Amino acid sequence: MGNSPCGEAPAPPSFGVRTSKGSLPKIAVIGGTGRMGVHLCAAWANAGYDVTMCSRTEDKAQTIVDSLLAGNGYFDKDGMQGGIQVPPCLADGWNLQAGTNSDAAAADLIVLSTVYEVAGSVLEEIASEIRGKGKIILDLTNPFLTRPDGYGGGLPVDGPQSGIEVHQQKLDDLSTKWVGAYKSVMWSLILPTGPKNSKRPGIEVFGDAEAVECVCELIHMHGWDPVVRGGIEVAKDHEGGIPSFTKIMGNMYREITEGEKLSVGW
Repeated sequence: MGNSPCGEAPAPPSFGVRTSKGSLPKIAVIGGTGRMGVHLCAAWANAGYDVTMCSRTEDKAQTIVDSLLAGNGYFDKDGMQGGIQVPPCLADGWNLQAGTNSDAAAADLIVLSTVYEVAGSVLEEIASEIRGKGKIILDLTNPFLTRPDGYGGGLPVDGPQSGIEVHQQKLDDLSTKWVGAYKSVMWSLILPTGPKNSKRPGIEVFGDAEAVECVCELIHMHGWDPVVRGGIEVAKDHEGGIPSFTKIMGNMYREITEGEKLSVGW
């Protein structure tokens, strides 16, 4: 085990109170080796979930998983704005494994954590294996976020005006339940032991009722507070991922009037 500034990690689940009966869903994170993916895989594994970190090649994910399970955390500041910064933390009891994107089809909860432009094609690769299976898909992608690497082209002019609705339309499966969350939360604030800034633990959630319930529990279980905004129809109002002046001021207004304390990057 590596030295851990986190102290001894509590036995999972660490934070939440179960809100539903039955076992915790198995999670697979497509894009799990990216900055948001790595941070969330560590946080969810520490909360007691069975998590598969998926990548195009299993070897890439395995290197990161090995480091996390050894208690060393994981750091990678090359090629990514802000980098991956999971601090050393005890990983006793974590059920975290590496896999490829195709392995995601076996999970109960499939997480889309790639850039928006990539998520659709990866989803298409496993579509035949998940249609009709009643999966829950958590969409973290942000179609409006322009990136230095050229991604961020936006949504089709004549199509749905949210990324989650584009992916829902592409899969075309009534059994799948969709939910959006973590859209504006900076990955660096998500630590295995909870929010880096405990004063702003709110995470916006929207989508199909069953999927929202599942993800609200997930958010509770790793030490955050879900803030439910509504169904899929509100998706266009809560995607983007940019902590703009307007968003920050709106969050401050809701904090003053409604007590909300959303995490949007500070």
